[in-house]
Amino acid sequence: MEDRGKVVFCGIFAIAFFMLLQPWWRPEGLWVYDYSRWVEVFFLFSVIFASCFFKNVVPGFVCKNKTLFSIFIFSTFAACVLGEVGFRGWVGGARILLWFFVIVVLISAFSLLDSRKLSFLSRSILIVSAVHILYFSVGGLALFYNGLIGADYLIDGFSNKNHAVAFYVPLLLLLPALRSVSFFSTRLGAGLVFIMGVFLGAMILIIGSRGGILSFFSALFLIAFLGKSDNIKIYFLWMAACFLVSLCLFLGLLWLHDTGSAEGALLHHNYASDSKRFLLWQTAWLGFIDSPWFGHGPLSYSLNSSLHVAHPHNFLFLIAYEYGVFLVLLVGAGTAIFYRMLWRERERLREDIVSISGTAGVVAFMVHSLVGAGPFVPAAAMVFALSLAFLFSSLKEKVLGSDIGRADSSFGRFVTIGVFFTALSYVVLVFDYWRDLPTEGHLEPRFWQFGELL
Repeated sequence: MEDRGKVVFCGIFAIAFFMLLQPWWRPEGLWVYDYSRWVEVFFLFSVIFASCFFKNVVPGFVCKNKTLFSIFIFSTFAACVLGEVGFRGWVGGARILLWFFVIVVLISAFSLLDSRKLSFLSRSILIVSAVHILYFSVGGLALFYNGLIGADYLIDGFSNKNHAVAFYVPLLLLLPALRSVSFFSTRLGAGLVFIMGVFLGAMILIIGSRGGILSFFSALFLIAFLGKSDNIKIYFLWMAACFLVSLCLFLGLLWLHDTGSAEGALLHHNYASDSKRFLLWQTAWLGFIDSPWFGHGPLSYSLNSSLHVAHPHNFLFLIAYEYGVFLVLLVGAGTAIFYRMLWRERERLREDIVSISGTAGVVAFMVHSLVGAGPFVPAAAMVFALSLAFLFSSLKEKVLGSDIGRADSSFGRFVTIGVFFTALSYVVLVFDYWRDLPTEGHLEPRFWQFGELL
């Protein structure tokens, strides 16, 4: 039964990853916002279904972390009940719960998969990513030939370039691990993965997102604190070579742009401004002070009609505004436990290229979430979950500890039914919103992605 669940899980992850990044098929009239959310709905529900094949994986984790889990459930439920949005606000709480369980399932499944299944999963991700990179690279060259250049013309599959960089940065940091797990050990395979990294690095520089660049270097800075090892040296040399080639490519494009060979916005236009981030953060902070215990409820930030966006571009401020102090403290405690674990396990982590890459991907995602919309971008959230799985790959006993196998069978069924009911409810809420959408005049229905209400 568990073997079947592993196969189902690997297939689901690969299919969802392909659906998010493939450039050729999207129903006519369906905006990128909504398309990515439909894929996410399929992914979340399918993974929860696949988790039914794993005995006591999620129940065991719940038993092992009863206190933190209880606070998480209570805070989320209270925020939904007491929120200002009403019935539709429950979709925000359901999404957070489902992603939490999906991450637990992914980490646990990754620890249980044999090398053959891990190789299949990693090769699928690399192949799909390579096709995506090839598509926007060829498209970029075609546009450049016609006198256009810039990130706005290259992004496909993402609602805007800042959302794309939230995915590109952790994917770039994960490439060494994906190459290692997929057993692409030949020079040709290694060279192709390096070329993928060069094009990803060039796209990150072309997009020019300050949050993306900050998250990239923050991840490398933290990796340095794991200590010295041959694998860390190899990782830094690979990233340095990849970044230098990307920088040369970017400078070449910048020179061509300055000489008038192509038109378009190559550099980000607001390096010297705060992009109104301080106003968004101030609004979130004042809202938290106004209702500190359980917040204003999921999706409530979008009720600030005077703002130009429906979320504060800072996940911690969003949690504080919409869910209150208990969930903020839980996130803070979880982050502290995470970094404490990195420090205590640094000797093992620095000896495994997969764990090194996973650590970098997790840190980059966390840093970018403080200034961007990473948690709301399905592809970025999937790469974050994969990064956590890579990180814990060398710490299997922490994932599959003694308590995992001791979960009571009746409790296990209760948790499984509860999670499955939550997933089903989320699907119903999404369909209910979609049914009520006006047929005209509402171009960006981002209710389920950023919290924008009708």
